[in-house]
Amino acid sequence: MASISKTQQAYLSTRVLDIPLWAIYNMLPFILIKDLDATPFQIAVILALKPIVSVISMYWSSLVNDRPDRLRLNIVFARLIGCSSFFLFPFVSSPWFFIAASGIYMTLAVGAVPAWMEVLKLNLSDAKRKQTFAWGSAMGYLGGGILPILFGWFMDSSQQSWKWIFPVAALISLSAIILQMRIPTPNKSIKPQKQKSNQLLGPWISAYKLVKERSDFAKYQLGFMVIGGGLMLMQPALYVFFDEKLGLSYVEFAVALSLCKGVSYAIASPLWAKWMSGVDIFRFSSAVTSVACLFPILLMFSPQNIIWLYIAYIIYGITQSGNELSWNMSGPLFSGNADSSQFTSVNVVSVGLRGLIFPALGSILCSLTGSSVVLMMGCSCLLLATIIMVKFSAEEVYSLPENKV
Repeated sequence: MASISKTQQAYLSTRVLDIPLWAIYNMLPFILIKDLDATPFQIAVILALKPIVSVISMYWSSLVNDRPDRLRLNIVFARLIGCSSFFLFPFVSSPWFFIAASGIYMTLAVGAVPAWMEVLKLNLSDAKRKQTFAWGSAMGYLGGGILPILFGWFMDSSQQSWKWIFPVAALISLSAIILQMRIPTPNKSIKPQKQKSNQLLGPWISAYKLVKERSDFAKYQLGFMVIGGGLMLMQPALYVFFDEKLGLSYVEFAVALSLCKGVSYAIASPLWAKWMSGVDIFRFSSAVTSVACLFPILLMFSPQNIIWLYIAYIIYGITQSGNELSWNMSGPLFSGNADSSQFTSVNVVSVGLRGLIFPALGSILCSLTGSSVVLMMGCSCLLLATIIMVKFSAEEVYSLPENKV
């Protein structure tokens, strides 16, 4: 019971203490435009960072493969290094510095995910693990839905105040290390570590071997590639649609993106987690994508009445909660009694690869066909993903994932 209590306390406290930093971090592209006169190219770079760093972060996450003795330090040092540059924000004015700091932070935040998922797997039961992750995500999204609006009001009244919000938020985030150092982890590696001949290609080779050896996991990656492809394809079209079709104000956009999405995510996460315990991951994912199909369809009605925009983002929040639960829990589920960090690392890489392809493709298609057409293309991808996942659910015997090795 002691290990379960410390692990849950560390994870949930970390998610809560991260809320201020995530809230102001997600506003950084808008801050760069408004206060630092960032160029369109610089904004494009910062928006592209997340998928790009997902690929790079695999090298950080690979440090814990079959090394449970490194899990705690992997999490702690990722936080220390990732947050350090935020303390320089009050003294720097270069947009490129803020972009670089954003990239470092995101790289290590994503890179620590496999270590976190393995810690939850080692110390919590399957049901408790899903419940803990769902509640952590719910609290994070709920706080992230409210704080951006509060920060926005504060920054409007006090120019450049964001430069001091960042270091204060980073200090709050770093305080989670106190609890993280108490996480129970094994003291020894699973197997003796051999010197790898190619450190650069090693993580890619391991990922390829894993997908090749595990056909069920390969099928999941295929289905999830279509899911993520549909959602990412729509992202460039969304901003064009909001500007051309809706003419949204900042407040209207903030309410849709922060409040509607954040609150619905928080409410749906525990419900998804409870239902996930009773079905296989393929059927669970198909339910998520079927709900996601409603998002672009509802957006089509928003030019007639703004209420449809809010309803659409409520659906989007519900979709994201199930989507992230599936993505984060798939590593522990597919690994069974084996080390889960390698499975989660493949998930991280696949997100990066999708992010490098689909947003650019969506941008090109949007310029050629228009935003509404691209949104419907994204809807078609989500519908295809639903069909694929239902088909895989019928093929795979996956009701007891802990029995798979």
